[in-house]
Amino acid sequence: MIGFLVLALTFALLFILSPGKAEAAPYVTSQAYCLVDLTTGQVLGGKNMMQPRPVASTTKVMTAILALEYAGLKEVAVVSPKAARTESGMGLRPQDKMTIEDLLKAALLESANDASVVLAEHVAGSEDMFAYLMNKKAWAIGAYHTHFENASGLPDKEHLSTCYDLAVITRYALRNQVFEKLVATRQAVIKRPGYPGGRKIYNTNKLLGSYEGAFGVKTGTTDAAGKCLIGAAQRGNRKLVAVVLRSWDRYADCQRLLDWGFTSFTREKVVDKSNMFKVLRVNKGTRIEVTVYPDRDVYLWLSQDKMGLEKVVDVDYQPTAPLKTGQKIGELEIRYLGTTVERVKLVTRCTVGREPEGLMRLFYRLYLRLMET
Repeated sequence: MIGFLVLALTFALLFILSPGKAEAAPYVTSQAYCLVDLTTGQVLGGKNMMQPRPVASTTKVMTAILALEYAGLKEVAVVSPKAARTESGMGLRPQDKMTIEDLLKAALLESANDASVVLAEHVAGSEDMFAYLMNKKAWAIGAYHTHFENASGLPDKEHLSTCYDLAVITRYALRNQVFEKLVATRQAVIKRPGYPGGRKIYNTNKLLGSYEGAFGVKTGTTDAAGKCLIGAAQRGNRKLVAVVLRSWDRYADCQRLLDWGFTSFTREKVVDKSNMFKVLRVNKGTRIEVTVYPDRDVYLWLSQDKMGLEKVVDVDYQPTAPLKTGQKIGELEIRYLGTTVERVKLVTRCTVGREPEGLMRLFYRLYLRLMET
């Protein structure tokens, strides 16, 4: 078969716009941000969203993922001297014992760095080995521009991620019901040594309770990273996550992005499997041509101006018989704002047999001409 010919088609989408003016992306003070639909993973908007940056305690989303996947909630972890020395913690002391569940609450709600180190050492034996696991997990779930050096997010020149990667990591984490419940909790009581009646902790995420439908996720603050926030909210059946890094007003930024996402996008069909994509000429076939269709419909959330949508085609424009019905001839890649959101197979809608070889081909073509007269 002739090799695939790649045709990159950037469509100047000639949609008929509905009346009214499209609402532009809101003003955001963050140096980098990203807005993502949680259900589909589609990026709705962003700025510098693929740029690696310090991310402070938003790191703890990944820490929680590994702790939940590698340890039981009722397991008891022992605080090491190293963990106890971690700055910006909750004052844990060497040999203190706490359950994984309470350590997760401390790390995710109060953003306790010492609790994060205890989780790391309990899971992997050392924080360095835990960071190795964090990086392996990040790559496995599609966060390709992320590198972690520790479990807490304390500054390190090699400890970097991106707005988009944090959205990918958060989307993965929210599939875990325990994580989803924890990050939506505004306050909790944890059991820890020195507090016979338990210690009350409060979620640092002020988006909870102040924004309609907010259910997480994580704050982060260091001099290197600035004020950061991963904010998630739901309205109706839609769930969105906004990530802002080095923001002057992280809560207002997230609120504006979430409002924009909920009000300025509509769900539209951008690929229709019932519409023929192409008629291709067939080499050495019992039929001259074959029709090609997408194998499924594709819907995207689009702003009113439809800007940012691209379709890239990779197809064999001269397929060679024999061809079966439903055979893949190529692929249609759907991009929005430069990010691939869907890949759709382009398939044949009929069977095309192979022409006979040698003299039989001459007789066969003569037969076809006689049948046409």
